[in-house]
Amino acid sequence: MDRSNTIREFLEDRDALLGYIYALTRDFDVAEEIFQQVAIVLLEKPTGKEPIRDVHAFAREVARRRVAEFYRLESQRRKREQPSTRMVELIGVSFEENAAECERLVEKQEALRWCLQKLPERARSAMNFRYGRRLALPAVAEQLGWTVDSVKVLLSRARKILAECVSSRLRLQEEA
Repeated sequence: MDRSNTIREFLEDRDALLGYIYALTRDFDVAEEIFQQVAIVLLEKPTGKEPIRDVHAFAREVARRRVAEFYRLESQRRKREQPSTRMVELIGVSFEENAAECERLVEKQEALRWCLQKLPERARSAMNFRYGRRLALPAVAEQLGWTVDSVKVLLSRARKILAECVSSRLRLQEEA
């Protein structure tokens, strides 16, 4: 498999791999950092020697090793307990068994991206501050120059609109 196909396949599997890493670390920032480390390993792997036959399996194995390294360092720093080998294996098997559901999740995410673009600008900004940047409600209110209660109402309405839009879009895809 050439490098461009390898990278494309890796990026198509981004959400599933990130979910796998998150399941092991229970920390989104750490999961994102490890995902980026996996990407670097993949990009730096020489293409001539042994080609990567299964990008998904290769990336998961690199991620598993990076998670183990993370826990080794964390246990030295903060006494964070590493998941057992059995737990890591069970999470891996679970992700393999639920590959179809991961595909469905990708469809949902694509529908959500489409629906987000249809939201009014103020609602999109509030959603981005709250969920994209993970700001607390008071910080979102400050960014928008609104009260916290106004932000709560806007976010609640936006979530409802998004849920209905995503459901409708997925139904249309199923019918097609």
